[in-house]
Amino acid sequence: MKFFKKILKNWQYWLLNTLGGLALLLVLINMTLYKQNRNLHNEINNRQEFINQSIQLSHLNNEIIKSLAQLAAKNKDELISNLLTSHGITVTVTNQKKQD
Repeated sequence: MKFFKKILKNWQYWLLNTLGGLALLLVLINMTLYKQNRNLHNEINNRQEFINQSIQLSHLNNEIIKSLAQLAAKNKDELISNLLTSHGITVTVTNQKKQD
């Protein structure tokens, strides 16, 4: 330390030490921001994966509901109709007449 004070003037020594300290502080801030950014990125990826899976499952749910409704209409099954109704799904049967 005395060696550097002999080469540099006092104000130059303290200026360089202050700038070095600021550089170290900026590196620590950068590391913290990088970690937070990575955590947020992981959270966003997890949410996007959940949304994508929900979309896939909604198509499957619609097909299951459609099949149950068709089965209830075909067999005039009140239990399946009541099950669908209890979950807020209204089943309406339309009679389609065949044209000769």
